[in-house]
Amino acid sequence: MAGIAAAYLLLVFVPGQRGIAELEAELAEKQDYVAGASDLAGAIAQTEEQLHKARAYNAAWTERAGALHRWPALYASIHDLATAAGTSPPRVEDHPIKTYQTLRRMPLALSCRGSFAEVFGLLERLEAYRAAMWEHDLKLTATGEDRETVQCELTLHVFAENSGNSN
Repeated sequence: MAGIAAAYLLLVFVPGQRGIAELEAELAEKQDYVAGASDLAGAIAQTEEQLHKARAYNAAWTERAGALHRWPALYASIHDLATAAGTSPPRVEDHPIKTYQTLRRMPLALSCRGSFAEVFGLLERLEAYRAAMWEHDLKLTATGEDRETVQCELTLHVFAENSGNSN
């Protein structure tokens, strides 16, 4: 009888306990996975919110940048901004357009004259203007006998969507 008990213990009970332990470990692993999946719901919601904000920003930027065919009106707008600021009519020269994957950049060399307050007013108006642009290479030089007239030269980098992009 002791032999049967020993055989049962070695051939059935111990292997069964090992199998049960393996199944318990697998169950614990799967429960951890399910618990972790519930944490993903918050992360997914946060990611979706970030995606929504990115799409809204992209749509606003595209609207602000405009299309290439609207750029001639930009020259008139720059002239109007300079007139409103009180500077001399600006001289605007365009440079070759640089095309990127999703946008185009057109550098414009702008120069005008006025008092410091007038030139500063023009720069403020350019900053507030709705077009997507950067002011770059600003040079202010005092001119005239009284040295109160300021010559302003800067490069505006105006951006527009690249409508040639098929994506």
